[in-house]
Amino acid sequence: MQDSSEVHSGISYNTPFCDVALGKYFPHILPSESSNSIFSCENPFRKNIVTCKDLQIDSFLNESGGLELNRPLSSHIPTLPPYIPVFDIRTRDISNLSSDEFSVIGLTLRDIVKRGVKLTAGTLQEQQDIQLYSQILDSKSFLNRKVILFLTGPDTLIEWIWWNRIDCDLFKTIKSMGFWAVTGFNFSVINGECAFAQALNQKRSLVSSSLIEEIGLLTIPHIYAISQHHISRWVTWLSLNPAIKLFSINCQLQKRQEDINQIIRSVKGILEKVPTVHVLLQGFHLPLIWKFGIYLERIHFADAAPIKYAQNHKHFITDSKKALLNHEYVRGKAFPELVIDNIRNRQLYIECVRSQIFNGQN
Repeated sequence: MQDSSEVHSGISYNTPFCDVALGKYFPHILPSESSNSIFSCENPFRKNIVTCKDLQIDSFLNESGGLELNRPLSSHIPTLPPYIPVFDIRTRDISNLSSDEFSVIGLTLRDIVKRGVKLTAGTLQEQQDIQLYSQILDSKSFLNRKVILFLTGPDTLIEWIWWNRIDCDLFKTIKSMGFWAVTGFNFSVINGECAFAQALNQKRSLVSSSLIEEIGLLTIPHIYAISQHHISRWVTWLSLNPAIKLFSINCQLQKRQEDINQIIRSVKGILEKVPTVHVLLQGFHLPLIWKFGIYLERIHFADAAPIKYAQNHKHFITDSKKALLNHEYVRGKAFPELVIDNIRNRQLYIECVRSQIFNGQN
């Protein structure tokens, strides 16, 4: 590991123009991290991210309180079930759900936003008058359940809602809606982008969890790490915040095997160093959960697959003997029944994989 006097010697896209490479943000960002950037730090129109060359960089640092992961949290989330189905606005009125069987379910940010961004000519456009579905948890699907709000979704939606969080009284409104717990905002941490952008968005996510907790809600910090240095920073933060027993990671955009493997490495790295914590993975590719090995007992999974597959007449099937998860097209089965069967089969699949790992079954 380099110290603050060292400047990374490799040639990257930005060297010698990158402030990260010059050690300006050490120790929060290592100078060596500049070598991972494959895009220019010159980003005058602030497309997607805030880089180390942003002309308004001080305002972003002031808003987040710098790059140090120094916001304490104390939310204690009790033990979660291994699998949590994530519902949406279209499935808010399924009436035959058993509250005993499905005690915890999820919703995402985009499903509580009535007016915020809209799809126009193939792109998402911000709307000035942000409105939320403030009564959505009164719907049949959510009654008598603990509902987790995942603050995940398209970058345009996340950034717009965050930018206007005070004007639309975001956190007070979310609290009044009756959510049991809320994750931190999933600000993008993109491999290959300026390391300053990665560190800033990690801090912004932590700040969002702090604001959620300050308003009186349980929060699940969103932690995303794509390097060993990121893992080390989060391990240190978790060690300093022992009340936090659960963090979340949004895995919905990781489709390439390389990106999925990075999530697996990060999860293992954190769980190994902090044996008291669990992680809630949203949208992870379930057929690959066996790769977590012994850490699987501390990993919980949430996704919207049972609903989305049911909407396309797809039925999940779990082979419990071989721990295989497949699907087939079905006709004539009622949508609510198909949703419930799909949830049960995903639950069963996780149980089967866990059994194979911990009981040595073949």
